[in-house]
Amino acid sequence: MSVHQLLAGAVQKCPKATAIQFEGLSVTWAQLQQRVAARAQMLKQLGLQPGDRVAVLSANVPECMEAHFSVFWAGMVLVPLNTRL
Repeated sequence: MSVHQLLAGAVQKCPKATAIQFEGLSVTWAQLQQRVAARAQMLKQLGLQPGDRVAVLSANVPECMEAHFSVFWAGMVLVPLNTRL
C-alpha cells in the first residue's frame, strides 16, 4: 500500500475528521488531500518527474507533513533532511 493510498483511504473513511491540529490550525483529511494534490502539481510544474529525488528541510510543522505526502503523491522520492545535523 502506498502513502497515496493511505491518504485516499482516510479521506474515504472520514473526510471531515481532523488530520492535523497544530497551534490553532485544524485541517481535515479532505482538506489535507486537496493541499497535497496542489503541492504535487506544483512540483510537476517546476519540471520534476516521477522518480526524481526531492529533499525536504523543515521544522516539525504541518507544512512538512504536506510536503512529504506531496512528494509521494507526485511519484517522486523523498529525501528528508534533519534540521539538527
